[in-house]
Amino acid sequence: MKILLVAYYYPPPEGAGGLRPRRMAVYLREAGHDVTVLTHTHGRGTMDKETLRVHDPSFNGFRNGFRGLVWGARRMGVEALNSLGVSRSIFSSWERRALAAGLKWADENPPDLVMATYPPVESLSVGLDLARKTGSPLVADFRDGLNFEPVERVQPWRFPGIRGKHEVLEERILTAAAGILAAHPKLAEYLRSRGGTAPVLWLPNGFDPLPQPSPRPALMGNGVHLVHTGRFGLSDSGCDPAPLAEAMWRKAGVGFPLVLHLMGKLSRREARLFRPLERRGIAVIHGEVDRAEGLSWQQHAHGLLLVVSPERPSVIPGKLFEYLPAAAPILALAPDGTAADLVRESGRGWVADPRDLPAIQDMLQRLTHREDGDLHRDNDRISTYCADHQMGILETWLKGITGSGGNGLRGGEPTQPAGSGIRRYRE
Repeated sequence: MKILLVAYYYPPPEGAGGLRPRRMAVYLREAGHDVTVLTHTHGRGTMDKETLRVHDPSFNGFRNGFRGLVWGARRMGVEALNSLGVSRSIFSSWERRALAAGLKWADENPPDLVMATYPPVESLSVGLDLARKTGSPLVADFRDGLNFEPVERVQPWRFPGIRGKHEVLEERILTAAAGILAAHPKLAEYLRSRGGTAPVLWLPNGFDPLPQPSPRPALMGNGVHLVHTGRFGLSDSGCDPAPLAEAMWRKAGVGFPLVLHLMGKLSRREARLFRPLERRGIAVIHGEVDRAEGLSWQQHAHGLLLVVSPERPSVIPGKLFEYLPAAAPILALAPDGTAADLVRESGRGWVADPRDLPAIQDMLQRLTHREDGDLHRDNDRISTYCADHQMGILETWLKGITGSGGNGLRGGEPTQPAGSGIRRYRE
């Protein structure tokens, strides 16, 4: 198959959002499919066999000096339009350019399938328009919910026009798509319940096979080391590490052996929370590190910290899958929901509500006393989340819905697609 994959977040740069589409592209190419990724770049746009990199003039990392002033002006302009009821976003300029580049590419390379991964919303919009104009079947991939436990909450809440746009876009996707992917089971259930006829497949992010063991980090001294890689609230505003910081502060004192290592970008508030712990020697703020270094710390950690937003209990953070094959127990600060269930059922760690201070203190006590011998690790269950296994399911499913061979899957169970299996875009 010739596949055009629309994914704004895609390496480089590295980031959690780009791992899923990157795995899709790599695996499907290795399986013999011709995959081109339509994505963004912060520099000059390029077009080659594997990627169409479309310049995004609104890249939000340019916030210093003159570029920062330009970015701020763009942001204020977008909010002014939103206040007037005109639905725009900081990605709108990229959306227009990406659609034009995609159509130009498709004129010479008609795709057999268009895939679009959300977020951002603009990736879905571009994929939808490309499918309509090329007559190709569309597969929509939801890494997060658009309207169900949405990752984007502030703008839709402030501007009803944006909320309405999201509702209309979701309806159009459900009507038009040949197939829909969802990154967690509750989201898949929600999308099925909306009444569309397209098959919905729960396809978790999964994990890559573990790399070769790396040397123990030089900064890892004596004591019990708890590691957190990535972001807290910068990735999900509902994630609040304040109860954890309070629990550690209460435990701090002579003989407390635990050291928390934070690897990733912190908000100003989060940095203020953990600075006192750093001064006491029970936290280390490493800042942003490359993926190889983060994996090295995970390999040698005594515990791996996961924080899930109480506002989004159905979400399975990609970090959880990254932690699954590691040796250290997971300390999951998670509400009752999908992530908490996965940690318990796989025997990978302990769970405490992220707002329950005594429960968090008890969890820290278990880790410092090294009580993980009571956990019953289910390696068979864990292995089902290996990325190779999940990508094999994806390929079989795609062949089914495009009629190119294999069986389609609905909700993870094999089904025979009706007719040819191809459901072309329709309004």
